This record gives sequence, structure tokens and C-alpha cells, in this order.
Amino acid sequence: VQHESHQSGRRWKGGYNTLADTYGFPDDLDIITPKDRPRIRGIQACLWTETTVTQARRDFLTFPRLIALAEAAWTDADRKDYPSFEARLRLHLPRLKARGLGYYDPFANTPEIKE
Repeated sequence: VQHESHQSGRRWKGGYNTLADTYGFPDDLDIITPKDRPRIRGIQACLWTETTVTQARRDFLTFPRLIALAEAAWTDADRKDYPSFEARLRLHLPRLKARGLGYYDPFANTPEIKE
């Protein structure tokens, strides 16, 4: 779930995961202890498709989260800049549309694709 208005899907930690949450991963997580931090070797993007019947729904759940997660994976915590990411993301969204992807637009709060 990417926005409070979305109804279908899992709500982790009793809420929803915003794009900013995804971009801040794993550095913004308070559940990772300083002792455990050196054990993190990378980031994995998973989508459990048993509840996503259509490709449109899978696209909606994946993008632009995958873009945020990719940058989160290769950017050091002290260099992450979410406002800069948002500005650059605005340039990427038309590319997703041109490829026929039914993505979630966090700037327009795209209505949820449920099927």
C-alpha cells in the first residue's frame, strides 16, 4: 500500500509505505540496530504476485517504488536527498507512461489499480 487512500494490499507496521519510506530504506529504519547494520549487504525488491492478478496491478505496485529502491541501494545515507530524487522522478514518470506501465503517480495520487 503506497497511500492512505489505497485499500488493497498489506499494510506493514499498521500503516502504508510511502515513496519517501522506500527511498530512505534501509537507513531510516529504526528496527536495524547498529550491530546489525554491517550485516546488510544489499537490497532486494520483492513482489508477491499471488494476489496481483493483472500486469497493470503489478506495475502499479512496482513503479515508481523500484526507481526509489534502486537509488536507495547505491546511494550512501549521507548523500541521499529525497527532494532532489522527487525532482528527478518527475522526469522519469513520462518514460514509464511511454512504456505502457500503469504506475502510481505520487504527485497526482493516482487512483489505485485494484485488478
